[in-house]
Amino acid sequence: MPFSRPALVFLPSFFVAAQVPCGAQEPPSSLAPPQAPAIMRVTYHHAVTSECTRSTSAPRMTCIPRLVTAAAETKITLRPLRKASLRGREDQRQAVTLLVKSDQDGEFVSASLAAGRWALAWPGYESQPSFDATASEKLRVKLEDIAGRCTVFGADCRLVSTSTQRHAEVAPGE
Repeated sequence: MPFSRPALVFLPSFFVAAQVPCGAQEPPSSLAPPQAPAIMRVTYHHAVTSECTRSTSAPRMTCIPRLVTAAAETKITLRPLRKASLRGREDQRQAVTLLVKSDQDGEFVSASLAAGRWALAWPGYESQPSFDATASEKLRVKLEDIAGRCTVFGADCRLVSTSTQRHAEVAPGE
């Protein structure tokens, strides 16, 4: 049997190049570290006007309320404020609703927020403060309300129990 040499065969090779449409963005790098969310700490202080005392030390009569701290809970909603420039892209942030108990025992609630502009909605509070949350930032929200108020009525002080005064403050945390 004669010895035969192997034949060398060359096969044509094809190179395929993917075509990317103009203006397309590269996917995010998996090597880039993810941004840590902003951490928000929410406290709530609730007081009740228990009585009103007449004071005549001022040039005219005033009423001084006696406030008593009381247990309560309230609900707030943090809503993302979307930029008009995000028309083509969807903002992934969602509203966050928190149930907050009064801080009699140092209670507070924490929430994580994605970076961006947010608004605080609190039922019965006419203002809706807005704020910017940045990555890894610590924010503090302080909610305060007083049920009842004192009013001058003739020569007397009267307690108006149906009134509620609210105040909310958003500030950098510690």
